[in-house]
Amino acid sequence: MQRQRSIKTSVLAAVIASFLILSTAIPVRSTSMDTILSSNENEAVVRYESVQVLNIRYPNGGDIGAKLAEQNIQIEFSVDSNDPGIQTLMKDINTYLLRERESTATISDLVIDYRGELKGFNEFAALSHKVTVKMKITGYVMGELPNEKAGKLIDLNWRTFIISQPVFVETKEYGVMDINRPSGFIAATIPTLLKALATEGTLELLNKPALDFSKLAIPMDQWRWDYDSDERVTVVVTTGTIGRILQGEKQNVAFEHQGVRYGLELSIPPPSGTIQFIGFAEAYPIGDSEAAIVYEEPTGGKVNLIAVQILLALGGVMAAIAIVVLLKARK
Repeated sequence: MQRQRSIKTSVLAAVIASFLILSTAIPVRSTSMDTILSSNENEAVVRYESVQVLNIRYPNGGDIGAKLAEQNIQIEFSVDSNDPGIQTLMKDINTYLLRERESTATISDLVIDYRGELKGFNEFAALSHKVTVKMKITGYVMGELPNEKAGKLIDLNWRTFIISQPVFVETKEYGVMDINRPSGFIAATIPTLLKALATEGTLELLNKPALDFSKLAIPMDQWRWDYDSDERVTVVVTTGTIGRILQGEKQNVAFEHQGVRYGLELSIPPPSGTIQFIGFAEAYPIGDSEAAIVYEEPTGGKVNLIAVQILLALGGVMAAIAIVVLLKARK
């Protein structure tokens, strides 16, 4: 028994080590959602992370090249629900969840960690735009089902939302700033650059909302469900080889400014989602709604948690490999 445990631990360590080696070679970035749900507490923290990489190409220099070459600008801060803009965002998300998703859950608190970084080189500049949302949801337990196992019904419609409009927050250094679109970073740091970049063809890329998690709306029965009878948990994932593979995005636009040709490219890595239930859960669709039923006792089947951990680590490695490809595309 001890030898089996040692072997499992060694396998997991090897997987994690390979992931760590890869992650130290490049900055690990992903677009993701993860949370732990308890049917007894009816309250949870959900963490979303959105990453966008905007490349501005100026092989012929020009006015835009002159503005961007050798630029190195970083903005990083956190903002909570004391900010009026975050209060408005919470209301907008709750409205979306109620009207568009028919979810029973509501957002009771929200914190955003923001990071934007612009680096200029000889022929292109790269803007990395990262928004991390940590929000508290309540009211996702819809009630008990009257059967012999007394399972509880859990709403899952809340997991996906999109906020398209600007999200303005107050910053110390840059004043009021839109944190939901790459154009907000540019407007706050080099406003004359935004005027040069903004054309009819580039606005869609410049104003692509970071708070777009609509791809996580794939049906829950297409996610991968893994159970562990000993640890009494259920892990549900949507990434890599252990669930449906979600696609990233890449858009390219050529444009002209003052007679010089430029290029704009927006890349968004593939998203992934992980939900861990305390208990034994299974997908339980109700018409067009997405839900799960969670039991305190197992309903059959047993998957060792170490296998789940290895699969999750492998999913992280695959996500990092996808990011390597993404970063190479920037060069």
